Amino acid sequence: MSDPIREILTKTDFAMSAPILVDGLASKVRRKLRNRRIAAGAATRIAIAAAVVLPLLLHQTRPLPAVQASEPTKYDRRLIEADATYHQMVADLLVKYEHGRNHGQIPKTDDFLWQLSQERDRTALLLVGSGDRIYRDFHNRVAAESHYRQVIHLFPESPAAALAQQKLQDLNEKGIQS
Repeated sequence: MSDPIREILTKTDFAMSAPILVDGLASKVRRKLRNRRIAAGAATRIAIAAAVVLPLLLHQTRPLPAVQASEPTKYDRRLIEADATYHQMVADLLVKYEHGRNHGQIPKTDDFLWQLSQERDRTALLLVGSGDRIYRDFHNRVAAESHYRQVIHLFPESPAAALAQQKLQDLNEKGIQS
């Protein structure tokens, strides 16, 4: 982590207030989680029961049609052969395509760079969120603008930079209207 980012995160930690403690919050969370697990288990059991019982009920109520074996006509044979030829061509194309592919293997450097860019974008969005909280909770416009400008300066190509630019414009419009 570079020095400017570390400084921003440190300042944000100091600016944030201590978490609000609620009596019995842990037991409420545990109870809610237990209830969700029970509901999910019940839904799964109902789905399994429906998957087993419904086909049995439908099978018993519907009589099977009588099937008479007959010799296919020349037209039917041509259709079957055309269909088989079509499916064989599709299968050949799929096999050819699979041999030409890299089988989804991404080089480790590309994977590392992708993860790095994801972390960069996440950090930039955290800074934008920090600026939002500072403005919303503490009404400190200067500090919020500073956070937005740091996002634009440190992460100019990230989606968060465009968001920070928009937030700066919104703050400037609010300042002009006030």
